[in-house]
Amino acid sequence: MVKSRIMSEALSFGPWLKQRRRRLDLTQEELAQRAACSLSTLRKIEAEDLLPSRELAQSLANALQIQPDQQAAFVAFARTSTQVATSDAVAGDTFSTTQRNHFGPPIHT
Repeated sequence: MVKSRIMSEALSFGPWLKQRRRRLDLTQEELAQRAACSLSTLRKIEAEDLLPSRELAQSLANALQIQPDQQAAFVAFARTSTQVATSDAVAGDTFSTTQRNHFGPPIHT
């Protein structure tokens, strides 16, 4: 039961990125190098202190092995603080997000 609850947890970009990086068995240093960004920038993104630029989001998509047909959704997710992804999207090949409703639960878009 605990596993299914964890798998359906909604994550904003920073925590999602951290989980995906760990799932791919990458250190922060390795991912930063693959995405051509500084370690400090990656740490700030994972901590939700910074949203990546469009260019960096695209580099992260490539470094995280996001499927080409899912990269536009990934970049949109990375660039906004109002979307969440389920934690099961960390392990899968498909990528989907929901729009966060500030007055209640997430709204699926």
